[in-house]
Amino acid sequence: MAILSTPSAPSSDAASRLVGEHVRLWPYVRGYFPRHALYVLWQMMEAERAAPLLFYGRPGRADLPEATQGDLVDFIRCFEPQEGRRALLLVQGLRSGETEGMVWFDDFTPHRCAINMFYRRRAWGTVAREGSRLACGYAFENFGVKSIWGYSPFPLAVRHAEAIGFRILAVLPRYAWVNGKAQDMSVGCLTRDEYELR
Repeated sequence: MAILSTPSAPSSDAASRLVGEHVRLWPYVRGYFPRHALYVLWQMMEAERAAPLLFYGRPGRADLPEATQGDLVDFIRCFEPQEGRRALLLVQGLRSGETEGMVWFDDFTPHRCAINMFYRRRAWGTVAREGSRLACGYAFENFGVKSIWGYSPFPLAVRHAEAIGFRILAVLPRYAWVNGKAQDMSVGCLTRDEYELR
């Protein structure tokens, strides 16, 4: 999906913090992006077969022939204001000019929030690490939180978190239910002080 506009005209200093060597972050604000932006993001996740994995913890019905977690309706609802505060950042690859992923923050309290992310497989590695790292800087700068927490039952996501500075503080045995199986859940944290030291 091409990014057609930016939600504001930030100062050059603020804008520079949204651009890295490989990616540019675009804070999503409804009404400043094409009307079908969330649909296109959902299609991107579906093409990678990632939506059911990313939204495994959302409520759904097990008695239906098709899973509802991460379907289009669930995905759109996830980013509705009625469901609580979520901040979505689109990650645009500078070489491709295309959206390569998205990072969103939720579970806000005055001192912390939680991070979630999705990247196309072709962006795994350098692009994804830089996108996530810039997103964490954005969260510390704009939300005033002292720490960002991440939770995942997926070893690849845990390695990604560690690569961008998260410390894994605990592993909860058989805590998450994914695709009909109990899986260990890793809990990680990145503090603002740790972020600024890197």
